[in-house]
Amino acid sequence: MIGKQCVIILSLFMLAIATYTPADDDGFFQLFNGRDLTGWITGPDNAWVIENGVVTLKRTMDGREHNSDYLWTKETYGDFILDLEFKIPERANSGIFLRTSDLKDPVYTGIEVQVCNSYGRKTFSRGGSAGAIYDCLAPTKNTVKKPGEWNRCIITCKDNKITAVLNGEQVIDMDLNLWEHAGRNPDGTTNKYHTALKDFERKGYIGLQDHGRPVWYRNIKIKPLNLITKAGRHNTSPAKHNPKQVFTLVPDPHGKNLKAPDGHMVFRYMTKKPAETKLTANSVCCLYPLNTPSGERVVDFAPSDHPHHRGVFLAWHSITTTKANKKADFWGWGEWAPTEGRLIKNSSVKLIQADSEHAMLEVCNDWLVGNQKMIDEITFIVARQVKSAYVIDLNYHLTPAMDITLDKTAFGGFCVKARKDGKDFYYSPSGLVQLPNPHHLKPESDWPAADWYDYTMKLNSVKTVGVAVIDHPANPPTTWHNLAPIAMVNPCIVAPEAVKINKGQTLQLRYRLVAHDGPTPVKLLNRLTDGWRQQIHSEPFQLEPGFVRLDNSKDLTGWFGAKWSGEKTGNTSGWGVVDGAIHLDSEAATSHLFNEKTYSKNAIIRLQFRAGRAADSGLCIHGRQFQVRDYPNALPDTKKYAPFSNRAGEWNDLELDITDGVALIKLNGQVIEKAWKSGTDAARELGLQRELGEFDFRHIRLKEKK
Repeated sequence: MIGKQCVIILSLFMLAIATYTPADDDGFFQLFNGRDLTGWITGPDNAWVIENGVVTLKRTMDGREHNSDYLWTKETYGDFILDLEFKIPERANSGIFLRTSDLKDPVYTGIEVQVCNSYGRKTFSRGGSAGAIYDCLAPTKNTVKKPGEWNRCIITCKDNKITAVLNGEQVIDMDLNLWEHAGRNPDGTTNKYHTALKDFERKGYIGLQDHGRPVWYRNIKIKPLNLITKAGRHNTSPAKHNPKQVFTLVPDPHGKNLKAPDGHMVFRYMTKKPAETKLTANSVCCLYPLNTPSGERVVDFAPSDHPHHRGVFLAWHSITTTKANKKADFWGWGEWAPTEGRLIKNSSVKLIQADSEHAMLEVCNDWLVGNQKMIDEITFIVARQVKSAYVIDLNYHLTPAMDITLDKTAFGGFCVKARKDGKDFYYSPSGLVQLPNPHHLKPESDWPAADWYDYTMKLNSVKTVGVAVIDHPANPPTTWHNLAPIAMVNPCIVAPEAVKINKGQTLQLRYRLVAHDGPTPVKLLNRLTDGWRQQIHSEPFQLEPGFVRLDNSKDLTGWFGAKWSGEKTGNTSGWGVVDGAIHLDSEAATSHLFNEKTYSKNAIIRLQFRAGRAADSGLCIHGRQFQVRDYPNALPDTKKYAPFSNRAGEWNDLELDITDGVALIKLNGQVIEKAWKSGTDAARELGLQRELGEFDFRHIRLKEKK
């Protein structure tokens, strides 16, 4: 939740190529525009710079591998032709990484084409020759030019086949399916990889390695090979791709519009004020419009009686910080705290994943007081259609940069400003609500806690539509400031009491919006509420029938330290049992932790994990890693899991239901992978990875399927 907040895009090909220049006659797109690093992910050192249309490194040349400062494409690629030029000095070391699945662990999850100075050598190696597949396959020829001269390299990846042409001559012809064993090449030599290359992801990021040595790249372009037209030709034209098959995110002058597969707008995430607007609040950052599947808008924007209200938004009108005794109003009311210089500023809105059934977005905002950041916000949005309703889950992660207090007030927080141009009704699980309107200065007058409240309107057009808000059971205690005269639905966490949040601590809030055609869909709302309640575990842990528990809550009996390959080290330092859970201190650990019990390709694995902020670990499943992390703070390759993850420091339930080596994976009851392929070494035990930060595992159990 901390750090620059960004929004995630699942790269449908149409969206991916939209960030680059148009295809040339051969279907290639420029990955590098020659001016800046648009379309690329840089590391914390920002070591890559542009000089005279060339990408190069600017850092102290120490010869070290700077894994966090590789230069990565923002999009992922599966089958493609990559065409680029590179130049190297006498002492050189870099690499072109292909299909890398984990940007935090590129050396072991990507395939590297070596970039180095091997000019004039008569023997070729897997590590020290230009064009080699590093540690796996030596080039058949040495065709690299003298240091200081430009080399052209063309790499083709197509399913299991990888070829490389260096300066006009083919030097690599590789079949990944021949690499059947982790740590071993087909000729019997060893390699560095913990996973057999045949089991590597066939889609991932393309990267340029920062190994602390000078290197220059230019004319970087790509031709995707995985879109085929009906005529059997490769389709490289974005105009010919049919966007109506899936949810899409389309920019407009005021934000980004999420469109359903039928082309109807679900909502706009609004980031900029219109040129002519009555909005008096400094901030926008809201959903407006929000529509029903029939296209009817259910929210309002800057109405004359409350011109600071805006669609669906999150803000408070009284936030206090002890630092400099500052107060802030991001709501826009301006009565209890200053609004001047208080701004929620959007930094990104991205689509992480989309298909015909749902879309996932990540939104990143900075809450600013002047030029100083008060709160980092990362919000994950999942949208789908259920019959005559759009169901939209909003998962807010708010992390202050200083100690703050959300002051006790009658209203504030998550708010739906609905339309009021018709006859309106409020409903709850108990039926039609006939409570008096709450008073804006009296928190005790707010409506009582409820699973949900719905606001239904019979519009002047005689059409009936509505919008409901479902309160997540893990949210703080809440009462509701639902004010009929201004058509407001506001679950208020600060009406019961003030909420204090320490610097670096994350407040997670989850709400479910239901924008519906027709009357209040009571059965749907109750079903959606039950789905959330089933994810909350309040009862003591009990082992399910048929399961065998692998941890004992006391010590590491039945566990051993090992390398990722499974080779035992006998060292479990850094691993222990704290408060009944297996605890990892990654700085102290030197080995991964494996259980002694083996399991078949038809088994169910269940466990709970708790990640510290930005912590990173993983499970070894028959030799292949499944990444387990603080997903909201993770790199893009696993951000698609973040909407279903609990905040850092809270327990998550994970289940892998494996059938014939293919797993259906659930995170907190939500399916996150439908067909994840496990490793192929059935003799390998279940492993817990030593990677980064503080991590806990508990209730680890296993069941063989009959």
